Amino acid sequence: MADKINGLGRPPVDISQSQSRSVGKAKDAGQGPAVSGSGAAGDAVSITGTAANLQRIETSLKALPEIDEKRVEEIRQQVDAGTYKVNAENLADKLIRWETNFA
Repeated sequence: MADKINGLGRPPVDISQSQSRSVGKAKDAGQGPAVSGSGAAGDAVSITGTAANLQRIETSLKALPEIDEKRVEEIRQQVDAGTYKVNAENLADKLIRWETNFA
């Protein structure tokens, strides 16, 4: 069933406190899923070892600076001096790889 663009297709979803679930954290990433939950019988949320690893990786990446200020300054100086060279072949390879991964 397709939803109407004006939002009248389906009734709204209730996301009140009575519908909330708690998520347990996997004790060991190599073991099976950790299950924790509250609510109606049979409702459960699980996190696999892979999901726990992804959470750790995400936390690590958030600690890194978004911009490498030193590298930006080096390139800025090269551009200002007129010595910055673009490796067209390397750039083309990366563009093709990016397009194949996200196409």
